[in-house]
Amino acid sequence: MMALTLGGKSNTGIVASSMKVFEGLSQYTYNILNNGTADEMEYLLMRRKICGHAVKLIANARQQNK
Repeated sequence: MMALTLGGKSNTGIVASSMKVFEGLSQYTYNILNNGTADEMEYLLMRRKICGHAVKLIANARQQNK
């Protein structure tokens, strides 16, 4: 963490903002996984094929291509 903040105040602000967004998305995801309905949990999954293998990934549901 120290190496990331040595660039100056602007880099520190970017890192702090990124950490807040990551923390918020993580809290939202874990809240749905722990307390959500089956439909809400299904909405979090993104289904893709990677190298011919069908995989399910936890993703930001707003970014899915439907």
